Amino acid sequence: MLSWNPESYVSEAVSRILAEEAKQGRGGAIPSYYDAVTSHLEAHELSKSIKVALEEQRRQNIGISCDIGGNVLEILFNPVDIEDAGVAEERVKKCVADIGCLFGNVSDELNSLNGKSGLVAVSEDVLDILHHLQSMGLLTNFRFNPVSEKLGCILSATDRSSILKSMVLYNSQVEWPKGMTLNFTDYMKAWLVDRVAARLEVLNEHRGCLIRLEDFARVFGTSRGSSVWKYGVSVSDLDGEQKFIGCLELDALRPTAAAHAVEDPFFDHLGMQSCVACCRTTTTSYCLANALSVCSHGEKALFFVREWREVNGPESKDSLLSFTLYFGYGKPISDEGDVRIGENDDKRIYLHSEKDQIVRTYKQMGDVKRYESHVETVIANSKNADLFHNISGYIGETTCENLERAMSLFPRMCVVATCIGNENAVCVSVLKAADVLRGDATFVFCISQRSPLFNHVFAPRSQVTLNFLFDNAQAVCQAINDTYPLWINEIGNEPVVFESESRTYVTTKALMDISKQVAFETAESFLVGEEVLVVGRCLDSIPSTVVINVKNTLVLQDHVPPQEFYPFLFTIVHKIYGTVGFVGYGCQLCSLSPLTMYIYSPIESSQFALDEVYTGPKCNLTFLSSFGAPIFDGKDFEELGCGMPMAASSVSSLPQQNIYFQVEGMLIRIVRDISDKYVICVVAANECRFNQTDPCKLLVRPDDERLIPA
Repeated sequence: MLSWNPESYVSEAVSRILAEEAKQGRGGAIPSYYDAVTSHLEAHELSKSIKVALEEQRRQNIGISCDIGGNVLEILFNPVDIEDAGVAEERVKKCVADIGCLFGNVSDELNSLNGKSGLVAVSEDVLDILHHLQSMGLLTNFRFNPVSEKLGCILSATDRSSILKSMVLYNSQVEWPKGMTLNFTDYMKAWLVDRVAARLEVLNEHRGCLIRLEDFARVFGTSRGSSVWKYGVSVSDLDGEQKFIGCLELDALRPTAAAHAVEDPFFDHLGMQSCVACCRTTTTSYCLANALSVCSHGEKALFFVREWREVNGPESKDSLLSFTLYFGYGKPISDEGDVRIGENDDKRIYLHSEKDQIVRTYKQMGDVKRYESHVETVIANSKNADLFHNISGYIGETTCENLERAMSLFPRMCVVATCIGNENAVCVSVLKAADVLRGDATFVFCISQRSPLFNHVFAPRSQVTLNFLFDNAQAVCQAINDTYPLWINEIGNEPVVFESESRTYVTTKALMDISKQVAFETAESFLVGEEVLVVGRCLDSIPSTVVINVKNTLVLQDHVPPQEFYPFLFTIVHKIYGTVGFVGYGCQLCSLSPLTMYIYSPIESSQFALDEVYTGPKCNLTFLSSFGAPIFDGKDFEELGCGMPMAASSVSSLPQQNIYFQVEGMLIRIVRDISDKYVICVVAANECRFNQTDPCKLLVRPDDERLIPA
């Protein structure tokens, strides 16, 4: 009879991961079929959600469209007095018409220069434009170069740079190089946006305004119903249709944006697609977006960003306030999450440098080799031959640190388990990730496989005693971890066995004085790396006062279930309906090797999202910050069990300030039929993004279960 060899299975699986990690071509690693399909669905859902957000922005504000020289200028404004919106609209149109005349005159004068030579008199506006074009070419080392190729003649980059440098500017004249032709079209669109925005801002009749022409936008003030303006980034799909690939937030700190599509002669669908630059003026944003697109590769673009910021600091008029690089596959590279301009430029270069990636790949290969024996043990003992596909062979230190730091803010119970072991000795263990499901008798915890309690809780219907501490917890837990089993034999801490309501309880004299004993029965357990996740039921009522661990500090909690509530949003891709999800009620970190966590959610809301026939294993957990708490306004506790407080497809486009941390992972196990109210899921984390904010904490009012911000 054929036997299954876990070593060959692991080697084959590891080789596939290493092959993917080692691919560092122009377009990055080629995605798997599943990732490609999932990425396409997620991109479709993202485009839909951005479109909905932009339509809502148009609905909330007053919008007009103006045709200027064949260019359709879109203006959204938030008037000071909504009743006089009609008058304000007429004034906006008049301002745009006046600037339209100037735009036409300046454009005609610029176009008349092409093909001339020698000294030519020019207006002040044209002189300023030529000076800016030439200076941006010099500052970018001619990555931005508006010189067009001569008809029927291909110019090298050096020739085009030399031509632009040879242009000499005087007070009201320009020495135009013979035969030089500049492409003013896109630059003048950005110039028009700047002029219209400047004119409308001095009217002082609007709380805010957004001016957009194709891929160029500038804002001032605030949108109605929001403190920021949304700017959608779009590209042409393979079918020629426009789709949104990203959404940026513009405000007083980042007032302009310009997107530029990457011209790729090799037509790499996986490579860079578009670059967005945000500066103080739209014209500068256009020039820098153009320069970034010429780099055509993430690493080169990041080096250019750092070089530019070293010369043009945050206070410079040409400062690059923010940038985003979009790719055909994979995540965008952006500095939107930076608190200070350029603070993580070096880190981004390190993460995306090809040489550093090769070094990291070799390091990962060594780490994975050392990890193989551990994975073999996990697979052989987990009764799940496909587990390796759902856990990551290597998780970076940053991901582990971020997840540990983020999860430390969520409370977990301080509980000690005791039972009678071999030779009638008392076994004692401090439980990890202990939590009681809200309003339910289901209790979940983790222990190490090396724990003396392992053999007494692993099997179904096993019973142990849980000691819920209410005093002196810090000293007791430290003593158990440091001196067990000698701790039990100390004077005054003898084993205690007693019976109550036909149940036998095992504890020690020291624990008897500072804790309440509750009988626990295992319903299901399974291995998670080097830990054991145990799910069961408390056979007695849990005390109302317990010790909890918050921020690695033990504090006394007077309410069980607690009044504090930390909801999160679980999203997953459905094969038919796209992104779906539910509100999660609780979350704890199980193991760091592999990096896994368990969550629980109401049965009603999770049935659809956890349909294993139509949903894959990839999932996302979004924990909101205190700024994101308003989405729960007016909700009560029971309502969250009926559905999401927002569209699931919109979760990915939430502002960064509304997010505490996000986890991307794989759903590796779903535990049903143990709790009457909840489903428990085990998630293997692949990546974690942590923001320096406070988590969303709500208070559940005991009288009507209304949710209010803490």
